[in-house]
Amino acid sequence: MKTLYMKSTYLFMVFAMILGFTLTGCSDDNSGDPSTSVEFPELKEFTCNAGETKELSFTAGADWTLSSNKGWCKFKDGEFTETTMSGKAGAQTVQIVISESQVTADIAELTLNMGGKSQVICKVACQEKEYADFIVKDEAGNEYNSENPLVIKGSGLTDYAYDIVYTTIIVETELTVGISEKPDWVKAQTSEETPGVFQLTFDKTSGVSPINSFNNEGDKIVIATKDGSKSVEIPVSYEGLKETVITYVETELDFTKNHLILDNNSTYFSVSNSMTGEETKYSLPLTLTVDQVRNGEFGYIIGSVEREEVYANYFEYTYNFDATDMESWVKVSVDGKKVSLDVEKLTEDKERGAIVLLFSKDFCDKYKGRYNEVLLDAEGYFDSYTYQNNIMVSFTQEPEKKSTNLELKGYVMNSEGTLIPFSDIPDDPVMLGDPNTEFFPYEDKMTDNFWSVLVSDKSLMEGDNKIYLEVVGNIPEGYSVGVMNNWAWTNVKTTSETIDGKTYIVISGTPTQEQIDKQPIMTVGVANFDMGDFLIECGIQVWL
Repeated sequence: MKTLYMKSTYLFMVFAMILGFTLTGCSDDNSGDPSTSVEFPELKEFTCNAGETKELSFTAGADWTLSSNKGWCKFKDGEFTETTMSGKAGAQTVQIVISESQVTADIAELTLNMGGKSQVICKVACQEKEYADFIVKDEAGNEYNSENPLVIKGSGLTDYAYDIVYTTIIVETELTVGISEKPDWVKAQTSEETPGVFQLTFDKTSGVSPINSFNNEGDKIVIATKDGSKSVEIPVSYEGLKETVITYVETELDFTKNHLILDNNSTYFSVSNSMTGEETKYSLPLTLTVDQVRNGEFGYIIGSVEREEVYANYFEYTYNFDATDMESWVKVSVDGKKVSLDVEKLTEDKERGAIVLLFSKDFCDKYKGRYNEVLLDAEGYFDSYTYQNNIMVSFTQEPEKKSTNLELKGYVMNSEGTLIPFSDIPDDPVMLGDPNTEFFPYEDKMTDNFWSVLVSDKSLMEGDNKIYLEVVGNIPEGYSVGVMNNWAWTNVKTTSETIDGKTYIVISGTPTQEQIDKQPIMTVGVANFDMGDFLIECGIQVWL
């Protein structure tokens, strides 16, 4: 009995020992706890600037999460940037993005979390952003500084937008800047749409006269940052009234600036009102007194004018402001603010024209030798509206008109080639009227020596039939027979023939009713067509 008991006790003790060994072995084995096996990479440190991108490489022994403690330091994940980023175990390369707006010095810590533990593995130091000194330029890129002062351009005398001239300055900087100091006579404006761009002009409400130029010692514009840490000082002056502006003491001269006509003896300029026909005359010498102009100094420009008659009484003008020898016959004199104009008598048979402009002395000196470049557009036209106040006078001087007593006689030619007078044709199918004929309905006469032909039988002009108008009298040299006004009667032909030493105006062809409705009367005659000097004119009217 005793032996069996001991054996059982022994077996129990052996089992307990084995069980205890087993339990002890389990508690000492830590291979199943990941926190005891991960290894963190060595600490890295980066130095960078705002806007930079860096790469951080490390090896993770387990799933990981990387986080940044600063909002300006993020990780690029595809198209996005975040302050945390996660991944699986293995070799890793992470892009670190520094914000463009980080302008102060700071340090971000990047913490890696894996296996239940965390550790800072990288420190990113962002340096304080350094700004270059800003510069101020004009629109052409020229820099303003103490050696290159700013000159405010002059505006006109009115407050209308077209009369205001701005001086634009551009500040090249990444900083927010403004004008911290300026003279009272300078007006400045800018907009949120164009920061750093300032438009400057003369302030007429300052109490300072805008007429004359000045350069006051101490006048300056100061452009500075908001905190005043950086600034640029630029001396500033004023160039005076707009260089094209000029006004006059009250005068009888009409500044609508119609082109005037001057007689060959240079006694007076004349212009006719196109509506009333009333003629206005201005005697020579022509005198003006200048009232306001930059610095009280002005000059004059004499240009040549040539005209071409496009159709009756309508001319096109060609200007040349760089023409030479104009002062040989156009005489301009200046005495203080008074300017006078006189013109030499015309002794030649060819007309001539001139235009006299008045500008500030600064304008005349600035553009001397290249006035055409400034005053004419790309197609060579002069803008008389823009420069109407600068025109003292624009005129054509006409040569002496030839005094003649030319008359007309009317004929038709029969089948034998004999000229038959109008008066010998039965039933009066065609009639000739002299200048005393009052009933002829034509108002646009070129001369008082106006004749008329009334045709009631159109057969006189049809086929080979023609009307012959004999020019009686001596036709001066330079004068010829021709059409004066016929723009609609395209069926009618006018020629000149000499028969037995006599000159005839020959008219053939019948106008249609439609052509007559457009132009009831055509005119022919004798004239110097280059000069516009008409000696005799005849109106033709056809009754169908």
